[in-house]
Amino acid sequence: MRKETWLQREMLDWQAENLLSEQQAQAILARYATRGSHLARTLFSVIGAVVFGLGVILFFAWNWASMGHLSKLGVIFTALLTAHFAGAYYRQRGQVALGEGLSALGTLLFGSGIFLISQIYHIDEHYPNAFLVWGSGALLLAWALPSVVQGVIACILYALWLSFEVLHFQTSFEWAAPLLAVTLLPLAWLQRSRLLFRLALLTVVYALLVALLHRPDHRVFVDCMLIAFTLVAVSPMIRRSAFPAVADIPRDVGYAGYLVLLVMLAFREGSRLLHWASAQSPTHDDIHGVYFYTLAGMALLAAFGALRTIAQARPVARVNFAILLLTTLLVALASEGVWVTSYALWVWANVAALVHAVLWIIDGAHTQQSRKVTLACLLFAAIAIPRFLDLFDSLLMRSLMFLALGAGLFLVGNFYQRQKTPVVVSTEVPA
Repeated sequence: MRKETWLQREMLDWQAENLLSEQQAQAILARYATRGSHLARTLFSVIGAVVFGLGVILFFAWNWASMGHLSKLGVIFTALLTAHFAGAYYRQRGQVALGEGLSALGTLLFGSGIFLISQIYHIDEHYPNAFLVWGSGALLLAWALPSVVQGVIACILYALWLSFEVLHFQTSFEWAAPLLAVTLLPLAWLQRSRLLFRLALLTVVYALLVALLHRPDHRVFVDCMLIAFTLVAVSPMIRRSAFPAVADIPRDVGYAGYLVLLVMLAFREGSRLLHWASAQSPTHDDIHGVYFYTLAGMALLAAFGALRTIAQARPVARVNFAILLLTTLLVALASEGVWVTSYALWVWANVAALVHAVLWIIDGAHTQQSRKVTLACLLFAAIAIPRFLDLFDSLLMRSLMFLALGAGLFLVGNFYQRQKTPVVVSTEVPA
């Protein structure tokens, strides 16, 4: 059922009960009718252009072998230029969605042309470079037009380039992350696009993790913790910026990475990751040293910025941030063997995970945010279930512990349900 249809039916009842005037109803419908309509038109235009482009490619592939070199080049460049000129034409006429679709078709044909030309002239080249060139072309168009769709395509192509490099050729590019950060994130910021900002941030973080994990040194775990902390700490500052709508994106990505690291530290084997170093990498690699000190400096600046605003946050947010800050500091000290032992860090990780889970359950139930409660239950289960299997050999004890865990989760659901505020319907007739 469409949202507008449901809203129209509800408003008819509200108008019949004199809860809403005709002018108010029309204003609300106009607001919700236009929300997301441009995105839907653009999405379907892009999908249609991609499907059409695949059809064109398959059509020429049917008779490709019998065509000469010049004919093949003519087809490639004619299709490419036609798509981009048509996209520019319709954008100038105000039909942005159609123009975006045709430009996306041109980018698809550009990538196809790269592979087809290499096939025509039997160019035996390092094939991930094709995705690098393809993504760079999409990025240039994203800035020139400007275009969110081209930026999204560039993010996907850059992620594919990094993946093919590390999976098939065991190579990584250490400077890919900062270069992508300065070209993708400002574009998303200027275009005020949540989708592009999310994909750009994930692409930058992925490039950073590829560079760190490809040939990890002894600080790789600390580097990952610093990335997670920095992303969470910059969220309050973004909330006070010109584009506060994306403040939750780095916070969610940062907390996701932090919780994965926290669960790993909650097991005794996780302490070994603090000194994980590849045999192929020297203990002190120059590029890893640059990354470590850069990430540490960014985390320190983000911490100072966050501490200026965290006092105004809700108590639960302040406690969670304090735990995150202390965990990051303890991991850094333990990795260098200063003051904090691996056993102490293991104990702290278990306590921190349980405190996070309890706080999110209570806060999520009071504020009726089911996502927080679900996350807390998953965190608690991730800590508790493997611990049961490690500590208890008896099947009877394991069954009792699982029964206790199930009963606890049931009580959490019941507590969440009881916190719902009942809707009180007034029967008084207004004077």
